[in-house]
Amino acid sequence: MPFAHYLTFHRAARYRRARISSFATLNERELRRRRYDAEVLRSLAVGLETTGDSVRIATALARLAVDDLLATWALIPILQGSTM
Repeated sequence: MPFAHYLTFHRAARYRRARISSFATLNERELRRRRYDAEVLRSLAVGLETTGDSVRIATALARLAVDDLLATWALIPILQGSTM
């Protein structure tokens, strides 16, 4: 009977190790995604700071939506004669 307890303990420990490693993998993936998002937003902010043209700003926002946010299409309304 002690051997059966040992097997039960061993299986439970193996199960816990597998769950912990899967959580670590998910956490690492989430951290990488957040780092990428921060880099994309930083580059967008730098690009928007150098331009005052509303068409270029709308283009940059649409590119962000399609390229980085994986949108199928983006609609950015621009008022005629508006300045930023």
